[in-house]
Amino acid sequence: MSSAKAKGAKYERELVQKFWDAGFGVMRAPTSGGATSRALPDIVAGNGKVYYAIEVKMKKELPVYIREKQVEEIKEFSRRFGAKAFIAVKLPYKEWRFVPIELLSKNGKNYKVGREEYLKGLKLEDLLEG
Repeated sequence: MSSAKAKGAKYERELVQKFWDAGFGVMRAPTSGGATSRALPDIVAGNGKVYYAIEVKMKKELPVYIREKQVEEIKEFSRRFGAKAFIAVKLPYKEWRFVPIELLSKNGKNYKVGREEYLKGLKLEDLLEG
């Protein structure tokens, strides 16, 4: 596993633990190995009242780009599951920000989280409170 993938998995596991500690049922669904042909979120969490589908992105700086197909498939998964879809962004020495998928801006065929979207994103505490 590359060091970037290992670091990303580490952050995903930390988020899973935070949701679990807050009383959520939570599952990490690493699919980068081709386990499925459908894009699934990295993390699915719920507490019986709210459900989240979260795609985790760890970058050194903004903007963060996400493939259009991946965003569309996460939207479809969220619709079927009844979950709110977020892109979780972790920048070095900054807190997590959870950008609702509806706030992503289009950049050609891709979507992006720029500074504006990042600052509009929710904090982890906001999600944990439901």
